[in-house]
Amino acid sequence: MKFTHTYWWVLAILLLNFNLFAQFNQGSISGLVTNASSTNNEEIIGAVVQLEGTNIGTVTDYDGKFHLAAKPGDYTLTFSYTGFKTMKRQVSLKSGIPLVIDMVLEEESKALNEVVVVQKVQKSSSVSMLLMRKNAAVVSDGVSADMIKKTPDRNVSDVLKRVTGASIQEGKFAIIRGMNDRYNAGYLDNVLLPSTEADRKAFSFDIVLQI
Repeated sequence: MKFTHTYWWVLAILLLNFNLFAQFNQGSISGLVTNASSTNNEEIIGAVVQLEGTNIGTVTDYDGKFHLAAKPGDYTLTFSYTGFKTMKRQVSLKSGIPLVIDMVLEEESKALNEVVVVQKVQKSSSVSMLLMRKNAAVVSDGVSADMIKKTPDRNVSDVLKRVTGASIQEGKFAIIRGMNDRYNAGYLDNVLLPSTEADRKAFSFDIVLQI
């Protein structure tokens, strides 16, 4: 089947009339969205403008302006932007009658809840050891796990030699500031260490190996 030039002209005119009819039977909304907090009503770029309950919407351009079209009817027009209060406006669209609606958005102020930051100090660290010595009610000294890992010490006896005022007798018994070992007490996880000797009150620290 061959189509004549007249046929194509008729078809083009019908399509043009159809588009004009469809546009005429739609209502349109345009306007400007600005910031109420600015001194000169600064335009808001990228604000979302939507007809509530439909998939018809748009965003404002670089000048803060918007334009959308929809079938005639009553709608709720919403304006939203991050950090600003969502505003709504009832509109009634009529065929071929454009509406111009300008909207001023106000910044949304929310009081932040109290933020509590909790930090736990690792007890085996050198910082924790310094804090313990600083806050202690008596003069004290100690060696942290971090420091022990950096030494060639093989057991607790070797480590105790590095504590100020402590010395090791027979390579295993701790002597604190020259006091007899029976006046000293050893604790492990806050539990008193029993004597390892049958004839004296002393603990042999060389049996606790460094891992």
